[in-house]
Amino acid sequence: MAQDDNPSISPEVTKREKAWLQQAEDIRLPASTRIDAIENLAREYQAAWHAAWPEGEPPTIGRQSAEQATKIHSFRYKAHQIIDRLSLLLHNMEDDRNVRRALVRLLPNWGEDGLRTLLPALRMPELRSEAIKVLDSAPVTFQFGRDRGVLDRWKEQMRTGDQWKRAWAASVLCGLGETEAAFGAVSDPKARVRKSLAVAIGYFNEQRGAEVLRRLLTDEDAAVSRAARISLERLENPEVGVGNAEWAALLAPHGNAEWAALLKELSDFRLTDDPELRVRLAGEGKIWLGETGATETQITALEQRIGQSLPPSYRSFLMASNGFQWPSHRKMQLHPGLLQHIGRNPPPTTRREFAVTPSGEWLVVHDSIPKLYGTEEVDWFRVRQSQLATGLADSCLQVSATGECFSPHGIPGAAVILLSPLLKSPDGEWRTFFFAGWRHSGDLGRSQSSFGEFMSSELPNCEWMV
Repeated sequence: MAQDDNPSISPEVTKREKAWLQQAEDIRLPASTRIDAIENLAREYQAAWHAAWPEGEPPTIGRQSAEQATKIHSFRYKAHQIIDRLSLLLHNMEDDRNVRRALVRLLPNWGEDGLRTLLPALRMPELRSEAIKVLDSAPVTFQFGRDRGVLDRWKEQMRTGDQWKRAWAASVLCGLGETEAAFGAVSDPKARVRKSLAVAIGYFNEQRGAEVLRRLLTDEDAAVSRAARISLERLENPEVGVGNAEWAALLAPHGNAEWAALLKELSDFRLTDDPELRVRLAGEGKIWLGETGATETQITALEQRIGQSLPPSYRSFLMASNGFQWPSHRKMQLHPGLLQHIGRNPPPTTRREFAVTPSGEWLVVHDSIPKLYGTEEVDWFRVRQSQLATGLADSCLQVSATGECFSPHGIPGAAVILLSPLLKSPDGEWRTFFFAGWRHSGDLGRSQSSFGEFMSSELPNCEWMV
């Protein structure tokens, strides 16, 4: 047998796998031929995986040798090469529905990466039921599977968690099709929970939630009623695809009142999450993370100093709060369903994210920004960070103090929030970046199309956006 035909030789994508990928992508071929190609890809990957681990699954993270960790990394790299291309078929609404349904059914063959790739199907009406069936048989170790024990824990979180945990649980349960449990959040005393439910119904195009949304249209909280209106419009126009970026744009704050509400909520979230910060603020005589809003004179002085008119959403932010402490602290809440999988008790705080180096070492990752600047401190990135300001970054406005971040493999670097006047939308908004110093100069990192969208995304555990 040739080396290229032996699945146990190398986790690299083989020539015949590349040929099957081309067949799967060729819309001119019959659907049955394309489905056969996807099935062949799944079988080939499974054969290679079982040849690499003949005694079963590999050791869990934290118990792997350097060689084992490297091997797993290689397989995941191969899986990404395949499923990144197949995912384009999943998102192509014009493609054959039978091909897309087959892809949803087969994606779990590539492990948890495949399962995560199918999650967007939960918000596609023509694929939602198929995706829910697949998740019914997902392994318990998968965070968002539909194992009964995992679902029961989400429901318990709905009953006993704080408002942030209840909000997240309502969103996840709605996404997983557990509508009876999720819809109970319509009567939650906290607006944050009701808002998350309203967003989830529209995001996942859950038609059974139309009556719930009509009830929330008259909610006493303006943010809840606004989310209900946006979601109801989505249900009435299910053929219009709305992705994460579009939802962020729809929910981004507009005007001083919405900015004030968002910043208060973000402050409450951070203070709930970080008791030490709450104590420190109390010692300074403060009750929230924001500041008094900037005056028109202060904003005009900043615009004259930088020689540019500020983008609308950033201008509105400064008017609502002239600076803001600790706006970004990237964390992942470990769900109870994961604890058995990682084989250890949760760390002292459950809002930590772990990175794993190629040698298998665990690292606690904190991507943090100490504060957003006020008008007196904002300046061009090339002025504040001349050693890092290359390429596109050279033209960006730095609106935050320098924080710290880590790459997925534990590489440290400086972190700042940048606004790019070169990437301006028709309505005057500047694309906003979370810039990590370990990236190469051509990659500014994750971004949103406006500062308002960026700040809206800083409540990550409240809506389950897949």
